[in-house]
Amino acid sequence: MSREIAMEKTEKKLWAARILSGAYLLLLLILFLLWGRSQTYLEMPLTEYIKLFTNYVPCKTTIEQIKLMNAGLINRNIVFSNTIAHVLVFIPLGMIMAIAWKQKWRLHLVFVGTVSLTIELLQLLLRIGSFDVDAALLNVLGYFIGFWAMHGIINRFKRKDDYNVQKNTQHNS
Repeated sequence: MSREIAMEKTEKKLWAARILSGAYLLLLLILFLLWGRSQTYLEMPLTEYIKLFTNYVPCKTTIEQIKLMNAGLINRNIVFSNTIAHVLVFIPLGMIMAIAWKQKWRLHLVFVGTVSLTIELLQLLLRIGSFDVDAALLNVLGYFIGFWAMHGIINRFKRKDDYNVQKNTQHNS
């Protein structure tokens, strides 16, 4: 009977984690879509906009911004928002999804890659931002930092529980 109750509690926790991850995804989507340009480029033809605000070369934007920051030509906050912030905002999603979605890491890679590319494409097509492969890669990095951190935490507690069960079994023998 107690095993059934434990299973019900586990299932409730999984559903709570799934709902939380969905809410966090929605928050990320809103954040990245509202964090757009201060100027509107709606009058510009979409093909021109795409040429102007698309980067397919990994690390190009990040390296350019670091060089500009070191030369004193752009503010540190710009570099922060375009590098570290992309990593930081995806860490919680990786942690939540490690609990909510018990799949192999490769499926998590497909999931977070799809989410990141969708956000980048929407920013580009709605003309509120750019498509930058750096941002997508940094999002994936943040997700997996959270994912592996949560797996480490879970494994730590499992080892501790296994040790306690083994210790209690030996003590009762």
